[in-house]
Amino acid sequence: MRSALGVVPFVLRSLRSHPLPLAVVAFALAPSAPAQRIDLPASLKELESRAVRDSNDGAAYYNVALAYWKAKRWDDADSALHRAIRLDPHLAAAYMALAGLPYARRPSLVEEEYERRVPEGWTQRIEASEGHYRHAMLLDPLVELRIGYVMLPTQERFHTSLAVLFGDWVEDYLDGQRLYFEAKYEESWHRFQRVFNELNAGAERHTSRLWNTLLFWHGLASAQTRRWDDALYDFGVLLDRYEDVEQRIRDSTLQVPLRTNEFRYVLGVVAQRAGRPAEAVGLFRKAIENDIGLFTAHARLADIAEADGDLATAVAERRAAIEVNPEDASLVLDLGRTLVRAGRSDEAVAAFREAAELNPRDARPLYYLGVLCQRLNRLAEATDALTRFLAIAPSRFGPQIADATQRLASLR
Repeated sequence: MRSALGVVPFVLRSLRSHPLPLAVVAFALAPSAPAQRIDLPASLKELESRAVRDSNDGAAYYNVALAYWKAKRWDDADSALHRAIRLDPHLAAAYMALAGLPYARRPSLVEEEYERRVPEGWTQRIEASEGHYRHAMLLDPLVELRIGYVMLPTQERFHTSLAVLFGDWVEDYLDGQRLYFEAKYEESWHRFQRVFNELNAGAERHTSRLWNTLLFWHGLASAQTRRWDDALYDFGVLLDRYEDVEQRIRDSTLQVPLRTNEFRYVLGVVAQRAGRPAEAVGLFRKAIENDIGLFTAHARLADIAEADGDLATAVAERRAAIEVNPEDASLVLDLGRTLVRAGRSDEAVAAFREAAELNPRDARPLYYLGVLCQRLNRLAEATDALTRFLAIAPSRFGPQIADATQRLASLR
């Protein structure tokens, strides 16, 4: 079985990682129309107008991309999503949407990939999908996956057949996935927990009965519902399994949509959100040892240090993240804000200027630059920065627009 890991097919990949009969798998893959679950905040026409009006807002392009997706205008959706991440490189939801796009374009790709008969020209799209998925998860492991649900095959017949063969826990597992995609996290967790209770019952925990994708989804649902101990347990078991395999031999039955070091990173994120910063720091540092290009781990180390008041370490970690990913203007912007907190104003001014140069369509560095320069009594620079901010600021920056307008009035 090929080792490709990516956004999906989620159900298919789950089946690969659990020993169900191939006949059942084949039945599950009978052609069915992809389910559509995109709820738009406005009409396509209105979302296009908003994107034109707020042409520097990544979120506006993400929203219109969803509208194009729903209309099956795949090239337009792809273009809008790429524009969204150019404007906001940390927009995890846009990367997740790009991960799912090839499967929405070609519903048969699910079956073709499983049967190892992917048409010429589509292999690269699958590989790109896997990269986009991992990038989204590294930016935010709890990113909403609702967009991925549009290409999840309908499963009514699948549920019934598998439940007859293996028990109701199969239906609970598949329902848990569906509910997670629909962002119904509490209900999703309860479905996965019922599977845990069924397979892991008794005084002794039978961890071996819990296959990897069950741990993965139960862990995500636990984190979404702030059941931190459950989430830490699930991702801890996954990391132990992958580390064990690394010491021995690759096992294709361990397929879930991340790699070993990425599980280490995700476990660090869960520990950070669970209020266990020391555990998180250890995991992030180990993750960096195994992948010096993991800039998100440096960024999270900076967040932890800053929250702890260790601004010198925070600045150092921000700079380390930039060194790994020097073209990311958002990282430079974060450095500037940390430098302000550290009282290193001249360096902060330089960072905000650099961020504005790296991404001229991001209004945020100009706002921070204008406010800081006004505080430093550099009035000409403050006037210039705030004027430029107002010229490009998206409408959703309403409070900042009002503040910048007031500051400019006082400067004139």
